[in-house]
Amino acid sequence: MAVPLLDATNLITGYSGRGASASAVSAIASLRLDPHDLVCLLGPNGAGKSTLLRTLCGLQAPLSGTIRVRDLRLEQMPSRERARVVTYVGSEVVPASPIRVHEFVALGRHPHRSGWSPLGPQDHRAIERAIEDAGIGAMVDRDVTRLSDGERQRILLARALAQEPTLLLLDEPTAHLDIVQRRRLASTLQTVVARDGMAVVASTHDLDFAFGASRRLWVLTRDRHLCIDAHTSGLDRASIDAAFGISACGQGMRHPPP
Repeated sequence: MAVPLLDATNLITGYSGRGASASAVSAIASLRLDPHDLVCLLGPNGAGKSTLLRTLCGLQAPLSGTIRVRDLRLEQMPSRERARVVTYVGSEVVPASPIRVHEFVALGRHPHRSGWSPLGPQDHRAIERAIEDAGIGAMVDRDVTRLSDGERQRILLARALAQEPTLLLLDEPTAHLDIVQRRRLASTLQTVVARDGMAVVASTHDLDFAFGASRRLWVLTRDRHLCIDAHTSGLDRASIDAAFGISACGQGMRHPPP
């Protein structure tokens, strides 16, 4: 069997403290991501989706358990190597000082460069492809401080794609996007996963996006139990309702496809 891109076992996520002050958020026996995986992570507010993503990328240490990326323990990877392999996009604020969108996207190449050495041909190719994939070509000369929330979300994605990660983790990537841009995001993720062989995990509350973008789901329930590898074609309404603590079919929630 091929080595997975990411493999986690006996994982307990949460917040460290002394003795009883440690606070566990979720306990997961095992999870695995392989090349070309595109997974949507569903769950209600407070279930621990952001904590799980931040733990999987090394921004937050697990309370216990092992996370391996390309069969290397995550905590033992040098920070620059980890940045070349794993990219996390959260509800991050873009710089308050003026900078062109093109320059902002180019920041994604920093882990691949020696210090602040000039961009090389490979860097330029990665930047231009990320701009095209994210559909932001019309805004490359704009000031990032003058963008809408939705536009900022798209340039954050472009910067992440320019980094050319093996594993891309997105926390609520549709939060500020209109329906057209949500569909474009789904198409973009499907394209880069198929073309580049990366694995993507995107947390979301948007069921239409989840079912449209991915055929695999992780469902983190209100009691913080993670249902791994639920397949969208077989996911029933009871599973969704249980995750969000709803006793009957919720209003405004579409039924999964047959």
